[in-house]
Amino acid sequence: MRFSLNTIPNIMTISRLVLIPFVCYFIIAGMENDSDLDLLIADLLFSIGAITDFLDGYLARQLKIESNFGKCFDNIADKMLNVAIICILLSCHKIWLIPGLVVILREVFMSAMREYAAMNKREISIEMSGKIKTTLQFLAIIMIVLPRDVFLSNWIENYFGDLMYCGNVLFLISTILTVYTGIKYTYTYFK
Repeated sequence: MRFSLNTIPNIMTISRLVLIPFVCYFIIAGMENDSDLDLLIADLLFSIGAITDFLDGYLARQLKIESNFGKCFDNIADKMLNVAIICILLSCHKIWLIPGLVVILREVFMSAMREYAAMNKREISIEMSGKIKTTLQFLAIIMIVLPRDVFLSNWIENYFGDLMYCGNVLFLISTILTVYTGIKYTYTYFK
C-alpha cells in the first residue's frame, strides 16, 4: 500500500488493530502487578485507539476517500479492540458480568449480520445511536482501567463517587444502547 492522503484513514484503522496486543498486555500487567504506570499506558493506548476510531471514518467522509477496505476493517478493528479489552476486564472481575457478556454477544452477532448483508450485496449502515453506544463504551472502559491515583480519577471520585462503579454504570448504559442498536439494525435489515 503506497502512502498518500487516501491511505491515512486505512492506516489509522490498521494502527487500531496493531494497538490491541499492547493495550491488552499493559492492562494485564497493571492488574497483576498493581502498577498504576502500566494501567495509565494501557488507558493512553486505548484512548489513541478510540480517537482513531472516530478520526478514520470522519476523515474518509470529509475527504471523500471512503474505501471498501475502510468500510470493512474499521468495523472489525473497533469490535476487536472492544471485545479484547472487555474479555480481559471480565477475567479480572473489573467489569460487571452480564453487561460484558451481552456486549460481546451483540458484537459477534452484528459482525455475522454484516457478513450476511455483504453476501447479499447489502450494507448495514451505522447510525448516530451506534456511535453514541461506542463512545459510551470507550469512556466506560477508560474509567474502569484508569488508575486510582491520578488527578482525573480523584476528580471523578470527588464529584461522582467510586471510579470503578461509575465506569460500570456507564458501561451498563452503553449495554442498553448496544441491545437497542442491535435490535434496530436487525429489524431494519429484515424489514
